Amino acid sequence: MGALLQLRDVAKCFRMGDRDEEILHGIDLDVCEGEFVALMGPSGSGKTTCLEILGALSRPTRGSYHLDGDPVHRLDDDALADLRAARMGFVFQTFNLMPRMSALRNAALPLLYAGLPRGEREARARRMLERVGLGHRLDHRPGHLSGGERRRVALCRLLLSSPDMLLLDEPTNHLDLEMRQALSMALVSYGGALVVISHDRHLLRSVCDDLLIVHDGRVNRFDHSLDEYPAWLRAQKASDNPQEVSTPNETRNSQGGKKQQRQVDAHRRRQLKPLMDRVRKIERDLASNREELESLNSRLADSSIYSDPGRKPELTGLIRDQASLKADIETLEWEWLEASEALEQAGTGL
Repeated sequence: MGALLQLRDVAKCFRMGDRDEEILHGIDLDVCEGEFVALMGPSGSGKTTCLEILGALSRPTRGSYHLDGDPVHRLDDDALADLRAARMGFVFQTFNLMPRMSALRNAALPLLYAGLPRGEREARARRMLERVGLGHRLDHRPGHLSGGERRRVALCRLLLSSPDMLLLDEPTNHLDLEMRQALSMALVSYGGALVVISHDRHLLRSVCDDLLIVHDGRVNRFDHSLDEYPAWLRAQKASDNPQEVSTPNETRNSQGGKKQQRQVDAHRRRQLKPLMDRVRKIERDLASNREELESLNSRLADSSIYSDPGRKPELTGLIRDQASLKADIETLEWEWLEASEALEQAGTGL
C-alpha cells in the first residue's frame, strides 16, 4: 500500500532574535491510509511543529510533503485552506467550539455543511456524544462544559466530519479512564490515517500501529515496547544533561564536593519548581471550587426554594452551577493526579 502522507528531508526553521534556529532536521516519514501513528517525545522536541506541517498549518522550510501524491509544499494559501477543509481533521490544545451553540449543535456542524437534514444530523451527533458519555450534556453550551467535556465534543465533531486524516494533540487530556476507553473505541472505528501526539498508554495500545519518537528535531521509529519508553526518556535526558546524573558520592568525594552538591540540589529544585507550582495551583483551585460547591449545596438544601414557583429560575441556575462545579472539580482532580505523577517522575529522573 502506498503512503497517504509522505515527508522527505523536511526541516523547519524559526527566527530567534537575529538568527534562524532549525527545529526539525531532515525528517522522512510515511503514513499509509488506515495507519495509526503516535508521535512521542520530550517537551520542546518538535512534536507539535511536525503535526502542524502534516496538517498543512505550517510550511516546511526545506523538503517536500506529498498527500496522496499531491505536492502540498507547493500549494498557495488558498489551496492549503481548501485542502484542510476537504481532507483533514484537527483537535489541538484549543477546541474552537462555537460558544453560543449547544454541544449537540457543535458536534453536528460538519453534517450541516454536508447538507444532511436536521433530524438526521442531530440523531447522528446525539449517538456519537452518548457514546463518549455526554448524553446528559447535549443542550449545554461550551462555557458550561468542563475542559474534558469540550474536548470530547470537539472529537465527536471531528469524527462526524469523516476526514481522510485525523491529527490529534493529546486528545485524552482531562478524561477519566472510562472516557479514554470510549474515545479509543470511537477511534478504532475510524478508517482514515491518524497521527496523534499522546503519552496515554491505554490509547496507544488500543489504536496505534507505530510509535515514533521525536527527539532533537528528528523522527525515528521506537523499536521497543511501550513500557520501555519512560526508561528511554530518562536515559535521553541524562545524555542531554550529563552534569545532572553524577551520584551523590561522586559529587561529595570530588574537590569542593559539598559546594557542587548544593549547586546540583539547587538546580534540581529549579527544574521541579514549575511542576510544584502547577500542583499547588491545582490544589488551590480545587479547594476554592469545593468551598463554592459546599455553599451551593447549602442553598439547595433550603426546602423553600423547591416550593416557591417564583424561585424556579434561581433553582434552575443553582442546579446548573452545581453540575458545572462538579464537572470542574472532576477535571481538576484528574489534572492534579497527572501533575503529581509528572512531579514524581521528574523527581525520580533527576
